[in-house]
Amino acid sequence: QRLSFSSIRRCTQIGCCSSEKSRNRTFIGLIIAVSFLVATSLIIAAVAMMLANSISNYIRENMKTLGALKAIGSTGKDIKSSLVIWFLLIAAIASVIGIVIAYLVMPAFASIIIGQMGVPYAASFNLPATLIPVGYIILFTLIVTVICANKISKILPIVALREGVESHNFKKNHVA
Repeated sequence: QRLSFSSIRRCTQIGCCSSEKSRNRTFIGLIIAVSFLVATSLIIAAVAMMLANSISNYIRENMKTLGALKAIGSTGKDIKSSLVIWFLLIAAIASVIGIVIAYLVMPAFASIIIGQMGVPYAASFNLPATLIPVGYIILFTLIVTVICANKISKILPIVALREGVESHNFKKNHVA
């Protein structure tokens, strides 16, 4: 049997059999699951753009320092690896802080769930459920940082010391 608009309307008007009710609940559950999936995808894309922007700003603001490091002999790979380690440490520390806050707030949300749905729920610590998202966050940060930090190895030391100016004109400017 197919679920149609008329069968849904008939269910709400005169009552219906349990199989149609269960299909309606399943359909609503599917809509909610897809909504959460779309919202999560949008949040991940926004976080990736914010992280890439943050890394690009860091590189732009520290251009002279990066140029000085390259001028004294550091390779682009050395500078890139230190940048990757720096952002991975930030991601790991932020993850630990987020876990602590989540487990502190979880009992309040459990009481809301119990009050709304009547489903008993006890908050408990689950190591795999905690470590898997942390691993994904660190992997996500690693990928975005490596992609954004590739531009460091392409910058010449003299250009970095000039804060990104490719050429310098020593002619007198008659306009200024």
